Amino acid sequence: MEQVTRRNFLKGASIVAAGAAVAGLAGCGSNEAPTAGQEPGAMPGTGSVDWVGEADFIIVGSGAAGLAAAITCYDEGLGDAIVLEVAPEEEMGGNSRCCGQGVFSPDSVEAAVEYQSALSLPYVVEDDIMNAWAEEICKNVDWLTDVVGSDLTMENHPEFPEMPGSDHILLVNPEEGRNTDGSGTLWLDMKDKADELGVPFEYEARAISLVTSDGNEVRGVTTEDGRNFKARKGVILAAGGFEFNEEMMQTYCPCGYSGTKGKGTWWNRGDGILMAQAVGAKLWHMNNFSGNYPGFRTLAVDNDDARTWPSFKTHDYIFLDAYGDRYMNEDCMGIGEGLLRHGKIFRHGSYADLDLPTGGWCIFGQNAFDSGNLFSPSSFAGQLKKVFESFPDNQAAMDAGVVIKCETLAEVAAATGYDEAKLTAVIDQYNGFVDAGFDEHFHRGSDLSAMGWLVPSPGHENDEIYKAAFDLEKIESPYYVTEIVNTVLNSQGGPKRNANGQIVGTIDETPIPRLYGAGEMGAPYPYLYNQGGNFGEAMSSGRIAIRHAATLDAWEA
Repeated sequence: MEQVTRRNFLKGASIVAAGAAVAGLAGCGSNEAPTAGQEPGAMPGTGSVDWVGEADFIIVGSGAAGLAAAITCYDEGLGDAIVLEVAPEEEMGGNSRCCGQGVFSPDSVEAAVEYQSALSLPYVVEDDIMNAWAEEICKNVDWLTDVVGSDLTMENHPEFPEMPGSDHILLVNPEEGRNTDGSGTLWLDMKDKADELGVPFEYEARAISLVTSDGNEVRGVTTEDGRNFKARKGVILAAGGFEFNEEMMQTYCPCGYSGTKGKGTWWNRGDGILMAQAVGAKLWHMNNFSGNYPGFRTLAVDNDDARTWPSFKTHDYIFLDAYGDRYMNEDCMGIGEGLLRHGKIFRHGSYADLDLPTGGWCIFGQNAFDSGNLFSPSSFAGQLKKVFESFPDNQAAMDAGVVIKCETLAEVAAATGYDEAKLTAVIDQYNGFVDAGFDEHFHRGSDLSAMGWLVPSPGHENDEIYKAAFDLEKIESPYYVTEIVNTVLNSQGGPKRNANGQIVGTIDETPIPRLYGAGEMGAPYPYLYNQGGNFGEAMSSGRIAIRHAATLDAWEA
């Protein structure tokens, strides 16, 4: 699939609003399937179902959640399954394929509950759900080594060491990176295991609707091209988040963050969430996102959908908002734990999302340009090196027109649309801060413990990271500019699921028969998030869902 064609396809296949999907619930008929061409979440049409394939379980998505469910199904002899994947084979794997591959793996169930419950406050996740989450996520190390066959290293690495239970929080990483095509090591291990077990995959199979009975019992899944797949026991939705669904992002992303998209897979378009809503699912955590950061484009073509994070090695750069004003300590992203934690900063007594004003530009100097590639390869496009040609260096980005070189501030103003006089005043003021050795606006380069609006989180007041001052660098000609395109790592919200992984309805949270959820599509994280938390939870929730679904009797036609 050509990249530019994909972009056109995504824009043409816009997804219906959540409310519209739920509004058609009353029209659900016996064993009926939607007709080809209907949008995700749309209710079934008329006529009997023509099944093109069937299995005990239909699994939607091939990230860590979908693969964990499929591997567990075949490894434990629970039945058979078909995995439906929206992407072409070379782009499969969701965010799991391009994440950092660290796995959140506590070594104590009690400590895991204590720690994550503290991260969630003042929001609360029910005890039974938390206990089930903790019991299974603590088994990730054994599962990865004994079942998947991964070689692991581990360390105590809580992102919030001030929280109770942090002494038992481990971060597990692959011992050696395979990265033959840039993809994540542990995801590759899981995919290899699924292939070894004979798990069947259907690629470019965009699931858009659930087939249900008169009693709203889920019977199967319909794809965009009109094919119907029968699930004799259950459907497991592991379709990821909605970072690339423009309408859902405008609905749930904080106001003022328009244009924000993910740095992960552009196949996360909320399809599974809309499908679940259409059969009455209750949603939770829709307003929680991880990893709010300013981003850069990372492909020469189709670059609206390919974003990554900046990777500066010098300090001669600044971020400006739509009005040409600085809005943050530009180095706060690289400072590390204790300040910016997966897009949330501790200020005014609580953690809040990093500000992401729309319409900004980054201006940087020759030192930054010469110091190395500013376009981090950690994005989805950057990880799939055999599939996409992400920028190998800054010159390539300039050749593509993503970076613009300017000799004067008048040229910068022409390239960015800023007022030249305002731009000149901002640059002169910043360079004056450099001469004075103190950034009056954001304390960049200073002892961070002296900052008033952005302070160390509790327990980190004496960390050396807050005492590490550095010399500021002027922004001087030649100037380089690149547009800021804001990003999030992932959305956390989706259909709520109970301790068994069953997706529950809006009325009394009764489980929707034979419907399960796993992974980022409805994760149990309402607020703060520990590194590797989604990757680890995806594995554990996939196992929980398939095991419970396996206890059901097959439905009779």
